[in-house]
Amino acid sequence: MVDMDELKTKYKHGGTQHRVIAYLSKHDADAFEIRREAKINHDMKGFRTILAEMSRAKLILSVGEDKWSITNAGLHMSVMYGAVPQPTTRKRGTGKESDVLMRENYKPSELGFTCHRQGAYDAFLLPSRMGNRLVYPNGREVTL
Repeated sequence: MVDMDELKTKYKHGGTQHRVIAYLSKHDADAFEIRREAKINHDMKGFRTILAEMSRAKLILSVGEDKWSITNAGLHMSVMYGAVPQPTTRKRGTGKESDVLMRENYKPSELGFTCHRQGAYDAFLLPSRMGNRLVYPNGREVTL
């Protein structure tokens, strides 16, 4: 059993170490492959520092020149933390609400006449003044 307090590295659910452990639990790999496939955004120098920290914490071990393997403690961490969570951010325009509002047949009932009080919407029948013109809601214009 791995004691989280004894680890000499920061281990956060969904963090860099978690992604490295999850990738290495499937097969051994070199640093470039791990960095690419685990979608790690560090430069190689910083990433190698992280790998060295994880090696000192006995989560992974070097099995050749720049090739890494997972240890029993690393496997235990992989099982304990489970799968790496997928990003929850949605790209603009792909959300459910956007899909509804962008449909061609969308009828915005929230913009309709919803008040049942008599005379509540009489003002909407009056014209708007634009310069010396009166413009009615039906499109009719009267020049003053």
